[in-house]
Amino acid sequence: MPEDPAAPTPEGGGEARPPALTRPLLYGGVAAAAVAGLWLATAGILGVTSGLLVVAIAGGYLVGLAVSAGWSADPSVNGPAPGVAEGAGRPTDRRPQLLAALLGAAAWLVGTYLAYLWGLFARPASSAPFIDRVRESPFLETLAAQLSVLELLQIGILVLVAWRVVARQRG
Repeated sequence: MPEDPAAPTPEGGGEARPPALTRPLLYGGVAAAAVAGLWLATAGILGVTSGLLVVAIAGGYLVGLAVSAGWSADPSVNGPAPGVAEGAGRPTDRRPQLLAALLGAAAWLVGTYLAYLWGLFARPASSAPFIDRVRESPFLETLAAQLSVLELLQIGILVLVAWRVVARQRG
């Protein structure tokens, strides 16, 4: 009968703990920052709208791969797979998928915020100082005005692709 991963270890180390999320968070965070920068470049600087669906797919894939690589690089994951139910070959621990999905959503939000700031900064023929432009059009009001089915689709694709990439890499 396989050992219970939560059972005390023979060395007296207490309960076995699930792998830490430090590495996946670090790897995924770097990837999410890169996706946010790409979002700024395409949405803010180039002004692309429907082409952001491609950025969402690529960004979700990048974030998912990074979180999965961070999870695999954790030494506590090597060996008997924690979170695998007895007799099942698939992990039951959904933390990596959830982390990838949250980082994907965060990448979209940060990228959209940076594109918003870029739009205010690069506004042509504006004599008002930058800080006044930010006060005149708050981010949440601007976001609410521009939120459309296309934007929601972009968020959904980015989050879903990140989730699925991690799920496929793990099982």
